[in-house]
Amino acid sequence: MYDATISIVLALIAVIGTTIFHLEALMLVGRFERKSRHPRILVPAVLTLVIAAHLAEIAGYALIYWLADKTFDIGYFTGQLRTPGIKGATDRPVAPD
Repeated sequence: MYDATISIVLALIAVIGTTIFHLEALMLVGRFERKSRHPRILVPAVLTLVIAAHLAEIAGYALIYWLADKTFDIGYFTGQLRTPGIKGATDRPVAPD
């Protein structure tokens, strides 16, 4: 139950945080767009800002996955199953498909 609660909280933080961050980034791009006059500078600048925002969001999700693995110990990155408390279950590598 503890792992599920932490997972839900981390997921909500990730979704709400990246949604707010994305909105703020797009509003910043909009302000930049209104100030710029030259389209040859505008298009690459807007694309660069949007890609940078997406990379920052990806880094945020990576941080949350890292916290889930290292700090809260609620999962693995190695393809192992974690099933404590279930009779007959073991931590073993998952066979690739």
